[in-house]
Amino acid sequence: MLKILGADKEIISNNICFTGDAIALLNNYATTGKSLHLDDWDWYKELRSGAVCYIVTNIKEMSLPV
Repeated sequence: MLKILGADKEIISNNICFTGDAIALLNNYATTGKSLHLDDWDWYKELRSGAVCYIVTNIKEMSLPV
């Protein structure tokens, strides 16, 4: 099961949605059991049926040292 963290607190997976772009990048997390940290991803909150949902859209680009 994929463990998702936001501010080092686990987020209930029922409240997480992934766009197609983000789904394609999840393989590394799903196969290795690594926790997914929302700080490393582009996402936004959306209110759905009275519940806050997190919509994950893409992984943030890591800046390379110069």
